[in-house]
Amino acid sequence: MAALAAAVAVVVLVVATRDGDESASGGTVPSVVGLAQTEAENRVVAAGFSTQIQRVRGERPAGTVVAQRPGPASRAAAGAVVELTVSAGANGAEAPPTSTGTDADGGELELPNGVGRHQILAGADIEQLGVVVDTVAVVSNAPCGEVVAQAPAAGTRVARGSTVVLRVSRGPDPLPRVTVPGLLGAAATARQDAREFGFTVRTRTKPAPSRDLAGQVLEQRPGALSEATELDQITLVIGR
Repeated sequence: MAALAAAVAVVVLVVATRDGDESASGGTVPSVVGLAQTEAENRVVAAGFSTQIQRVRGERPAGTVVAQRPGPASRAAAGAVVELTVSAGANGAEAPPTSTGTDADGGELELPNGVGRHQILAGADIEQLGVVVDTVAVVSNAPCGEVVAQAPAAGTRVARGSTVVLRVSRGPDPLPRVTVPGLLGAAATARQDAREFGFTVRTRTKPAPSRDLAGQVLEQRPGALSEATELDQITLVIGR
């Protein structure tokens, strides 16, 4: 796809909360080049920063962080954005492939625990196993974006292609109004993009008008460039 051949910038709205004076004034940016994207994001968030992901074609394995800015050991303010450049592979495709959410592909898996993690990281890890991850915001005093419950629960065995619902804390503070992104392409990628832009997401399906649109986003509600509150739910209609 042409979209995969180009660099894709994805803003990840993750702000870690930490205790102590250091979190208020900033800290040292960790070194994450060479790590897998999920592990790199975990380290950056744990250090008190947010992340911005840019994916580029390259010879390194897909999903590997190939550059970062600011560099390792730099000082930055709490919540500052650390830009991570992630390899999309030599062909511009990301790996491993994930379920489109339209059909079970056979076999079962044991669900990991997403509770206590940010919805971006929990959603990416669970969906990578081949299940659909839908999210819904709930009232909670847990940090904004943290998963406070999941159904089915961790340890449950489910068929690949099944849906897992993560309940995500709205946090104790009022949430801002933000612009809804345009979500296109494969269902799994669109769901992850929705979470990375700070929204929750629900998947629905309908017959695709052509075979090549099976597993692709046909519609989204609310539409791109409309205004919504952070953690509002975006409904994606996927072709089947």
